[in-house]
Amino acid sequence: MLVLSSIYKGSFISTVEVREMFFWGLISKFAGSIFTDRRTTNNLRRDLIEVKNHLENNINVIFFPEARAFDGSKVLDFKRPFFTPAFDLKKDLIAITINYNSINGEKLKPADKNLLFWYRQVPLLGHIMNQFKHQSVEVELFINHLKSPSNPIDNKKTVQHLHSIINSNFRSF
Repeated sequence: MLVLSSIYKGSFISTVEVREMFFWGLISKFAGSIFTDRRTTNNLRRDLIEVKNHLENNINVIFFPEARAFDGSKVLDFKRPFFTPAFDLKKDLIAITINYNSINGEKLKPADKNLLFWYRQVPLLGHIMNQFKHQSVEVELFINHLKSPSNPIDNKKTVQHLHSIINSNFRSF
């Protein structure tokens, strides 16, 4: 999130668990995050309306389409619902691949993934605070711009194409 928010203005889609965290929840709320409960689809319609409202107001919506925390060892399958408002509004898409190269000038090793990726192995706030202990983290970004499909039939293919682009640029460590 820190890398993406440093180059793109917008609202992140995050989880209700983040909203409920004292410090980080307040920061996320004031930053305009959209909070979803990924454990259930009961509120999905409401969440999609909120995403659509952001897009209609020309606020970029930033999300991780895998829709879950994981160890960064591969690109997981994408969940499609949060693409729908962008498709409906014919908004262009930006697929960003983030590859981490080094921490404090040292090339990353497989054991370092716990330093960068959060997948519920430690409390989120502790993980975020640990990020500020690094003197430097070198990342490489691949940024690809895509037009929203003009035909709704192509929405699924577009999401698959986005996955393919990100996967081809992704480097596991």
